[in-house]
Amino acid sequence: MISQFGVDEFGQSLFVSDSHPWRDSKGTAAGDVEVALKVIGIVTAEQAWTLHQISALTTIEVDYTNKDGETVTFAGVLISELLKLAEPKAEAATFEFVASDGYSVEVSCDEIQASTNCILAIDDDGTLRLVLPDFPGNLQVKDVVEFVIKYARYSLSIL
Repeated sequence: MISQFGVDEFGQSLFVSDSHPWRDSKGTAAGDVEVALKVIGIVTAEQAWTLHQISALTTIEVDYTNKDGETVTFAGVLISELLKLAEPKAEAATFEFVASDGYSVEVSCDEIQASTNCILAIDDDGTLRLVLPDFPGNLQVKDVVEFVIKYARYSLSIL
């Protein structure tokens, strides 16, 4: 029952088994169930998913044309669906997508939420890839580990 909690409403279990007895029964060590992606910042409900949980969500396929003119098809979870679970607050203005090596890019909340084809894909090596077909190539981040929802940046000038 616990493993199915939230599946109907959110498309994934809201529970990840990781107790000592469960690990012992499965022959796994602590840490084998690793968080692959976090959504943090100005949200109502911060999120953390394992690779298994992400791969269990509903996926779509999108085509992306790279800088060499080659079109590649990726399958992944709509970023807008992941963000719905985190519930960005009304004052959210920017999404920062962060890779494991610290590389990050920022995109406006309105642009991402309006897109119908921006996905988070799982690469063959088990890492997560940001695929934004209608955006510049420098926003196609590999090995994404975190989405940070931020306020708008303001500048102040004194005359």
